[in-house]
Amino acid sequence: MTVLAGGLVMMVAPGPGILGILVGLAILATEFAWAQRALHHAKAAAERAKEKALDPRTKRRNTIVAVLGGLLAGAVVIAYLVVYGFNLPWNVEDLTFWS
Repeated sequence: MTVLAGGLVMMVAPGPGILGILVGLAILATEFAWAQRALHHAKAAAERAKEKALDPRTKRRNTIVAVLGGLLAGAVVIAYLVVYGFNLPWNVEDLTFWS
């Protein structure tokens, strides 16, 4: 039960929350039928998610979205540098800021 509770906490805190929940359910499934049913449903959902993620159309779409997002982020950074300028700290002409 503690592993399951730790997995639930890790869903909002840093850590492998889903893995903790699955391990907790696997431990509880050795004694409780409800945990065995919940584990079965979790495994089925994981299998469906795996199949969906391995679908070639989905992979292609995700790749296109990632590339476009990266290009957009790069364009935003370049636009910011063009508008506000880019001065390296060792090329600052007015040193009054530092004193």
